[in-house]
Amino acid sequence: MGRFLRILSLVVLSAGCSEYTLYRPTPEPNIVAPAIVVEPEEFDFGDTLVGCEEALDVTITNVGNANLEVDRIDYYISYPADLSIDDYESQQGDLPWTIAPEEEITIEVYHNPTDVDTDYGMINVYSDDPVRPMVEVYQNGEGIYEDRYEETIEQEEVGIIDILFVIDNSCSMGRNQTNLTDNFDIFMNVFQASGVDYQIGFVTTDSHDSQGVLISTATVDPVTEVTQIIDDIGTTGSATERGIYHAYEALQTGGDFGPGTDFWRNDSKLIVIFISDEDDTMGSVSTSDFKTYVVSVKGGSDYVTAHAVAGDYPGGCNGNGDAAEAYRYYTVVSNLNGTFLSICQEDWGTPLEILANESILLSSFPLTREAVEGTIYIEVDGLKETEWIYDESTNSIYFNEYHVPGAGSLIYVSYIPVSDCF
Repeated sequence: MGRFLRILSLVVLSAGCSEYTLYRPTPEPNIVAPAIVVEPEEFDFGDTLVGCEEALDVTITNVGNANLEVDRIDYYISYPADLSIDDYESQQGDLPWTIAPEEEITIEVYHNPTDVDTDYGMINVYSDDPVRPMVEVYQNGEGIYEDRYEETIEQEEVGIIDILFVIDNSCSMGRNQTNLTDNFDIFMNVFQASGVDYQIGFVTTDSHDSQGVLISTATVDPVTEVTQIIDDIGTTGSATERGIYHAYEALQTGGDFGPGTDFWRNDSKLIVIFISDEDDTMGSVSTSDFKTYVVSVKGGSDYVTAHAVAGDYPGGCNGNGDAAEAYRYYTVVSNLNGTFLSICQEDWGTPLEILANESILLSSFPLTREAVEGTIYIEVDGLKETEWIYDESTNSIYFNEYHVPGAGSLIYVSYIPVSDCF
């Protein structure tokens, strides 16, 4: 059938009434011939929830008094392909089919809508019926969504965090290390004000050995201790910076900060903070390797985040010392839903305060039901928020850097859920 005629047939179907008169021939007693009946010749699936499926049996019967041979079946559908027909030859055998008098063959049609729209289908059944050599069989159906689902989530502070700083100790880092120590009190003030139970450890971009003592809530003067640790780290390290590799090794079982150490707490959130004016040099650990490991060992993406203070991506940065583009650090931060800040900023107080706040706050929130992505709407404390992404694999909302809701914020989420089909 030509494309125009197929479209015309579908238009006629959509405009016509669902009631119809079935043509059921009565064989003449003195004539030996097959006679085909296909039921139903028209069928309206009605409303079907997007993502769900309805099935229809289409029966081909020989009401004649001689064998009926069905030699061809064509199926035409509207776009997208939300109507389909089963693999009838695998069910009934290869065409042609020979159907004896008063016997029948059944094929199935399915309506499985992927969007909100009206769907049309037409089966053409070809046989050796001398009166009706081709029978047209029509279907239509409407895809619909469920009603919108609404939920409100309250932002809460993380109670227990373990922070691993990865400090570039190459010769160009003197000014940046000074900026870090001069402003570390601002970083610590956030934790002390929140009452979070924290631990802080240090490695460098050329060693995964622990640098200095472990800082914790029990440390009497954490700022002084951190200043001494960073001074001891210094700037005489290798110019081949491999921060991702050394963080990965430090967090392994048997490493100074891995499972089984005083640093590692199974019920904590792990925060890894990279500080470097050069990009990570590719070692034996890729950015995806790092993500896969830390997410796996911590038991999920909600329990690990990576931040970085490094050269802007793209392009690097100038001012307050130059810094190369830090693509690999940027990738790790993006993979682990953290915050990436420019190392060239004059004021390090605000960036460190941002990192501290975003370390003790959740940046991702699982939804109660699986959402249809394009229908999600979010407000934070009554204001529309657009700086987020939806991860279908975890059915979670992830807020972009600088847009993580503050402690106590109410997050309103409205969406159309993927239908539960019963």
